[in-house]
Amino acid sequence: MPPQPHARAPIRDYPHIGPTPLLLSRAEVDELYDLLGALISCLDELSIPYVLIAGSLLGAVRSQSILFNDDDIDIALIDDDSSDDGSNYRHALEKLPDSNYRHALEKLPDLLREKSKQRSIEEAASAKRGNGTKLRTPATYMYKRRPWPGCDRVKSSLASRVWIDIFIMQRYESIQDVLKVISVKDNGQAQPQEYIDGIASAIMSGSTSDSIFPLYHFDNRKAIELWPREYFLPNELFPIKKTFSFGPLVKSVAGPAAAVQPLLRFFGDDCFTHYVRTEHTRGKKKKGDTTSWEEGEKLPLSDEQYETVQHSRIQKRVWSKHNRTRLEEYLATSLNQTDVEVLVDSPKERTNWFGATVRTHTADSPDQPNFDKALREVMEPHVAKARLKREQCEQELLGMISVKNGNVPSLTIAPYPTIRSERPFLYDVDSFPLHTILADTIGVDDLSLLHEHPIKDKRMLLFSLLDRDARKRFHQCYDAFVTTFCIPLLHSIAMSQSIFAASAAVSTSITYRYQAFPCIRVIRPGEFSIGPHCDIAYGHSIGNINFHIPLTPAFGTNALYVEGFPGREDWHPLSSKSPGLGYIFDGARCLHFALENTTERTRVSVDFRIAITRCRNGVACGDDEVDDALCSKDILDDRFSSAGPGYYEEAYINMGRRPGPVVVKKNSMTYGGGTLTDPDKRVGFPFT
Repeated sequence: MPPQPHARAPIRDYPHIGPTPLLLSRAEVDELYDLLGALISCLDELSIPYVLIAGSLLGAVRSQSILFNDDDIDIALIDDDSSDDGSNYRHALEKLPDSNYRHALEKLPDLLREKSKQRSIEEAASAKRGNGTKLRTPATYMYKRRPWPGCDRVKSSLASRVWIDIFIMQRYESIQDVLKVISVKDNGQAQPQEYIDGIASAIMSGSTSDSIFPLYHFDNRKAIELWPREYFLPNELFPIKKTFSFGPLVKSVAGPAAAVQPLLRFFGDDCFTHYVRTEHTRGKKKKGDTTSWEEGEKLPLSDEQYETVQHSRIQKRVWSKHNRTRLEEYLATSLNQTDVEVLVDSPKERTNWFGATVRTHTADSPDQPNFDKALREVMEPHVAKARLKREQCEQELLGMISVKNGNVPSLTIAPYPTIRSERPFLYDVDSFPLHTILADTIGVDDLSLLHEHPIKDKRMLLFSLLDRDARKRFHQCYDAFVTTFCIPLLHSIAMSQSIFAASAAVSTSITYRYQAFPCIRVIRPGEFSIGPHCDIAYGHSIGNINFHIPLTPAFGTNALYVEGFPGREDWHPLSSKSPGLGYIFDGARCLHFALENTTERTRVSVDFRIAITRCRNGVACGDDEVDDALCSKDILDDRFSSAGPGYYEEAYINMGRRPGPVVVKKNSMTYGGGTLTDPDKRVGFPFT
């Protein structure tokens, strides 16, 4: 355990102070931290919910502190009564004698003054005790109502050049509701239509429907005008989590339920690898400077700039292991196996990404690489990392099982090894027209030409999938494909290998656990998805078997590359000339990756996982009813199942029925009124 800060400790025993602020002095950073601590204490006393937003939210995620290139702190109060989790403003204010927003804010100035007096008393007492605190001019905290049209502001008398901006966010049900706010000038006159259309277009990001609503946005025209994309969807905002760290405030600052995806929308995919250098520098901040992320000069982040910007007073510094590697792990968890390597693997240059590294070596060739010795040497740093991660995950699983069972299990911990071999299969595209239904859902004629669509924002392009009614036909086709084709196919392979014989007397029912909604991969020309990895490294069960279904031609550098057996590293593509060909492979253990797509076609595919188990007492498996002879519960459980229902669905085959086995749905389809399970962020893009 690291040493705890105290007055007589050598300076080297205190946490590192972190990167040098570019726009503020250390004293100003200190004052912002102290001011934020006082402000959130007041908001908590008033039961007013808030969240970090904008660059402050980016700082909380990227460095667990104020950004080294920022000059203020931004928070938003949530003015809403529609949340059902109690984390909304009006619900909280019902506890007050006069349940009124402005009445509550009227209490803030007095509360802040009390906090500043309390701070002065504490600092005077500390200085008197000789704890290294110098007696200085007492601070006075001041609350200013709308010093500019976009927000309120809190300042300290000890640092008049810095402040905390307090915005209000409210719920909008449609774009028309937003237009009512932005279409009228302060003097009551109508805004030009061009102005209105520009802001609406920025909010919708090219979408022509209200499909992104409801959402939470600023309550005034000026803030919406300046930051049109800085909104939250309800599932991104709620439930509000008071678990963010911000400098000396450890896991005590409130933020949205899902922070990463909004930040990508606010600032773009490079916000975790680059920073913006504005024109003004520390001590020379220009009044009214509003340099945006898009306008400023972007520079790559150094390793030090991922570290926490600490309070300069050693008594207020905190021990933090946060760095670029920890950020990468957090993003991998938050984004669920999406473009994590693209976001954080290289803070220097894009050429260090795995996809771009291979592309450079192969001179932009769209053809399948030959994976000769020279290319393998180029790939080795990335493959070695994935190889080590797989070994660590397997050892952790072995240790967990041995501790629970009181013995050391066989090193072959993957269940039903004889059916995990890679194999292609054909299916009828007329019976299961996944490619045409997905194209219809998105609104395109040819999925392989998706890159030619005028909407370039991939999330906006696939936004119709977020609507239950819009995706219903595709979801139904997928569910039928899995339950009436893929599971019987896997069952026939298992029967041919006699994998059920060991526990045949236990039950006549075999349970198949499968993804309730597939992962949809869209790799357009010039895009890269993910580097070498195996699924257990992302928390998937080692009992899962992967299905890869290309819905467009898969060839050359747009295909998925796999190894035929764990450790073999015989890299080869899962190619397909047209829909109707799919693959089964051991993605839980076999390393696989995508390359940077240098072909002229978009690759669209669906990927999902199926695990097999058997219950001792019929088809409804409880916690203690899984037949360990086929696949134990310890192996079956993973990060996606432990997060709650919704990611997996189950079907079973009753082997005692005649004639032949029949797939029968259960859980949501059988007991939930025949409805399909709604996908959530665990499925990945575009549901993150």
